[in-house]
Amino acid sequence: MSTTIGAVRPLREEFRLARLSPRCESPLHLATSPFVQPTTFLAFRLVFAAYVVILLVTSGITQADGRWFIFLTNWTFLVLCVSLLSNAAVCFYDLYSEQAGKDGGAVVRGEWRWFHSLHQTLYTTAATMGLVVTVLYWSLLDPQSDIVNISTHAINSVIILIDLCISDTTVSVLHVLYTFALAVVYAIFSVIFTVSGGLNPNSGENYVYSILDWNGRPGTAILYTLITILIVVPIFHGVTYLLYRLRLRVAAKLKSAPSAVSVSPAPPGKVALEEVV
Repeated sequence: MSTTIGAVRPLREEFRLARLSPRCESPLHLATSPFVQPTTFLAFRLVFAAYVVILLVTSGITQADGRWFIFLTNWTFLVLCVSLLSNAAVCFYDLYSEQAGKDGGAVVRGEWRWFHSLHQTLYTTAATMGLVVTVLYWSLLDPQSDIVNISTHAINSVIILIDLCISDTTVSVLHVLYTFALAVVYAIFSVIFTVSGGLNPNSGENYVYSILDWNGRPGTAILYTLITILIVVPIFHGVTYLLYRLRLRVAAKLKSAPSAVSVSPAPPGKVALEEVV
């Protein structure tokens, strides 16, 4: 288990400009869990990454004409896939560098590197936007029940929530700007796609989603875009932040809790157990 459980910072510190940086207190927070052993945690992340990669390939094969990239679901699922691969890579690097340190190698465990910043950015964006896409899909669109749609609009969020609850990765309030950036870029893309005459490969309509019909109903499209970016995204980033704070408190309590029993010296052949009062 991680020996570097993050501290619960006062909420006011979350709004310092320094918190905009993807750096956290230690890169070990990105690669460890306060609840399970490092090898077990690495296995979790490898399984999650493998599952998402298989689904990504399957989804791409079913829409191999290039229009796979027009859907926000696929944008966020791609970010999730890269994020989970980086999750596993960072865990593996941490285990490797720990062993290298024991062997007297040059790798320094706990040294912040550029890929830690990339990982933190991807992690935050994938977590928040994945939850947003899941809620928007099941509440506003016409959901399909095939395995690919269930995996990209439901199981994706299950994976996100599990990792948020068991990992030691930091979530910062101001990192919501990373998700804002992705949402704004997609909104601009959807405008360009629609006004340039692009067609949805599934419906044949001149829009990606009916709520983003910039030609037929621009007012509705603007309204949904603003609500998503200014209200829905902050709400679900707040959910990820609250889960992060809750996990820190639970981990801290478990770390400070006394053992149920302790072993005291006893004559050879006898073991004395003394309850901790």
